[in-house]
Amino acid sequence: MKNLRCRDGVYSFRLKTPSGRREITIGSVDGDAAAAFALNIRRLADFESLNLTPDPRLLAWWQGVNPDLKKRVRKTGLLLAQPDMVTWADALDRWLSKRTPGIRATEKLVQTAPKVWDSNKLLQSFDESDALRFRQELESQGLSKAYVNRVCCAASGVFAHAIKRCKLDVDNPFDGIDKSVLPAKDHVFIRQEWIDAMLSKSSFEWRIRILLIRYLGLRAPSELYALRANHVDWDNLRVTIPQCKTRERVVPLFAELQEPLDKWMRVRGMKNQRHRIVSECHSLSLSLHTIRRRAGVPKIPRIFRNMRSTRATELSDQFPEHVVANWMGHSVSTSRRHYVRVKPEHFDKASGVA
Repeated sequence: MKNLRCRDGVYSFRLKTPSGRREITIGSVDGDAAAAFALNIRRLADFESLNLTPDPRLLAWWQGVNPDLKKRVRKTGLLLAQPDMVTWADALDRWLSKRTPGIRATEKLVQTAPKVWDSNKLLQSFDESDALRFRQELESQGLSKAYVNRVCCAASGVFAHAIKRCKLDVDNPFDGIDKSVLPAKDHVFIRQEWIDAMLSKSSFEWRIRILLIRYLGLRAPSELYALRANHVDWDNLRVTIPQCKTRERVVPLFAELQEPLDKWMRVRGMKNQRHRIVSECHSLSLSLHTIRRRAGVPKIPRIFRNMRSTRATELSDQFPEHVVANWMGHSVSTSRRHYVRVKPEHFDKASGVA
């Protein structure tokens, strides 16, 4: 190949770069391998100079190049815009490291993806047809549309995280796939007497679980199990909710919680330490419904979500909506669409009954 040189068994080649002609040392390798390397680098440089996306096979080859060789090439000012290739398995691992274990949609994503995609498939080679095949696989399992959308939203998050973190110049294949969270139809405003009845039939630890979910508006089980004793600031009466689904947030330690939580943490000897406030329960939802039936409370569909939306509705009556959205860990638009509800008391107050 023209401009390929060998001195004492060490191959190098000269190439035109933005700063002039530069020599790139390849090393002591086979002549054919050195020629192939020089040819591929020249092809990548041509694509870059024309501002075109290289062939996926050429990008895959660049991904496997020795890191030291990549540094030598990039020192010349070439291929600075060519990102390292990222496989689906790499992107998923990076994304999972930022997530809290136990989220059902995440678990379903991890189970289903290997049935549809090769774990070594490059993100640069994904397109909308791959995302569509993933959605069709979920639908073939008989899952509800809302659940399928949540899993697709999680898969989209994997791509979005990798694209941002690795500065990939690719489109998210899930951008055109339906992944909207459907509004829940089974909204129930949970009355205070129901909560009191369930508390009266609960153990001490279960009372704390119910109070934390009900008055802090925690997502259960992820945020409930992520809460540690040192997240409670007793001096300022604040609670820091760790990052699970959304960003970390700080909420007030509401009056309804202060006395029982203080007593619980003193009994367990965990105040101001990193102990988990409540232990994990094998089946949180099933156990709570058992308590509900024992207390004679009517059936409450999606009980954790309705406890959270009930709290959001209560707080919206007392505080500005941007404050409530911040405390609940979502946007104002999400609060309006999924959480804040009209209570019977609103009608009574408007009509002059109350």
